Amino acid sequence: GLLERDGAPGVALAFGFSDDAEAEQFQRAWIEQMTACDEDTVKQVTSETDYWAGHRNIDGTWWTESSVRAGQQVSFIAVQGQLSDAETRALAEAQRD
Repeated sequence: GLLERDGAPGVALAFGFSDDAEAEQFQRAWIEQMTACDEDTVKQVTSETDYWAGHRNIDGTWWTESSVRAGQQVSFIAVQGQLSDAETRALAEAQRD
């Protein structure tokens, strides 16, 4: 899905897997890729079991990206701008609903 927040672009994706372990493995690999970047490219906002959020610099523009895992589903949100942890969690919750 596409998101729009005060004219800023965004994207939401949800992936379904055959079991929880596959979903966990996919999310873990994505988080490892994000955290392997240097601080000029990715800045972690928060990380906990089944949830990660951070800011990523793409071609000079900062985006907020997050990943939430619930069972066999992994959801991703990317919105232009640097959202706070609370704002990112609100978007993630809205996507699940």
